[in-house]
Amino acid sequence: MSAVTEPGIIAAVRARLTAADVDGYELDDLDLLRKDSDGALPDEYVELHLAFEANGEATLDGTSDLDGYVLAVRSCARTIGNVQVYRRRVRDALYGRALTVEGETSTPPQRNPGDMAEQDDDGYFAALDEFTFTF
Repeated sequence: MSAVTEPGIIAAVRARLTAADVDGYELDDLDLLRKDSDGALPDEYVELHLAFEANGEATLDGTSDLDGYVLAVRSCARTIGNVQVYRRRVRDALYGRALTVEGETSTPPQRNPGDMAEQDDDGYFAALDEFTFTF
């Protein structure tokens, strides 16, 4: 089992996204941002959702020695074109590029097929992509 923490993973992902000129937020961060700015959100941003999956590779005794994660990234923007720009930036920042967190290195994140951009009730266009990796 890995000693990597989920806040550590999110921090590493955010650093990678910031370097790619992408603003990444967890839902709690978005709620605070809405309160601090009278409900307004940035014109472009991504929502980050990290989930632990106990499906790492099995050892000879049947236990798992790797921690698996799914990172859902929802790219949001006022136009479909900007959603696609953000999706490309996210993909270039994460896909196939291992993360180093708390001294441990992940497998290169793999991208699962995403969905088409659709407009939500707030007037944003959004599309979801998922990345899977283990530590």
